[in-house]
Amino acid sequence: MKSLRHENIYEDIGEIGPYQIFLFALVGTLAAVPALTGYGFVFIGATPDYRCKIPILQHDTFSIQNQSHYESFVKYMPRTRDRIFNKCNLKVNSSGSEEYAACTEWVYSTEQYDSTLVTEWNLVCSNYHYKGLYLNMHFIGTCGVVLSGILSDRFGRKKIAYILLSLNAIFAVLSAILLNTNSFDLDIKRSLFAILKLLYAFTSNVYSIAITLVIELTGPNRRILASNFVAISFVLISIVLASVAYFLRNFQMLSVFIACVTCLIPTYFWIVPESPRWLILQKRKTEALRILSKISKSNKKPMNFVEEIESLQNSAISLYRTTDEKVNLKKKKKFSNFYLKLEFLELIKFFLKKRLYVFRTFILVVNW
Repeated sequence: MKSLRHENIYEDIGEIGPYQIFLFALVGTLAAVPALTGYGFVFIGATPDYRCKIPILQHDTFSIQNQSHYESFVKYMPRTRDRIFNKCNLKVNSSGSEEYAACTEWVYSTEQYDSTLVTEWNLVCSNYHYKGLYLNMHFIGTCGVVLSGILSDRFGRKKIAYILLSLNAIFAVLSAILLNTNSFDLDIKRSLFAILKLLYAFTSNVYSIAITLVIELTGPNRRILASNFVAISFVLISIVLASVAYFLRNFQMLSVFIACVTCLIPTYFWIVPESPRWLILQKRKTEALRILSKISKSNKKPMNFVEEIESLQNSAISLYRTTDEKVNLKKKKKFSNFYLKLEFLELIKFFLKKRLYVFRTFILVVNW
């Protein structure tokens, strides 16, 4: 007799089929969130080549226009010991003095970008730390993946994913507005953008929920294929983003494009159903049956899994019972923390015994 597990149901109704592939494609678009959130800043916050603005030239440009322009450039631009022009300091005067002063204005190359956040807010030299701050805020936000996982276990994959998608769209719009407005002081805009980067990055943790959702919508033998749908979508969307950035070389227009795309995703994500596995564990049999019936009908398989769902619900409840049914509730609560710690240690031991799991984890850490 086979053990009662969620996977047994998919053995009956089909591990993968047309309806599931359709859902994988919809869930795969969630990969746009981390791709646009993370890689979008690669283009928005790009640092083109730059140098100090020559004080005597009102309309100085990065490219040397003529001989007179070149002579002024040589007079005011100090060189390092390697004979490289200093990008952050100017000679105090043009008489050959070795006295330098920090730049307050810069000119930028327009060879690759028309404008970026760096050129607009002058995030170079003494202001370079702002760019590092934004990147750090992004990575701090992605650490919220732990919280998003806990919340999705508690309130459901779909509900938390939809909340994160909606918040992501809101923060993307706010970021686009901030980058396109001149209503705030520059220092205030820099600080607000750092806060938005943190919140924006936190909402990108919907990617982990997407992986969990597609895995729980298919059978065990097709889970790698299902998760690859999301991973491949991430790569394809990143390629599309790079292609769009090639044509939209203005960071403000690119921020508007990203905001528009992120606003589209919540409009159709409601089509994606909740995880049947989560519904079964929550004893919501009717909703789970409705989803599994669609999968069964799509795969042209008989619907003979109702009893298995009821058995799974009962077994799920029994997981939280002690072996001794006569132990009173007060004693259970007293030792509940001890049992949780024991289960966690057993999980760690099981993980360490599986060399394949350890090897895969090592690869993920190196890739990250």
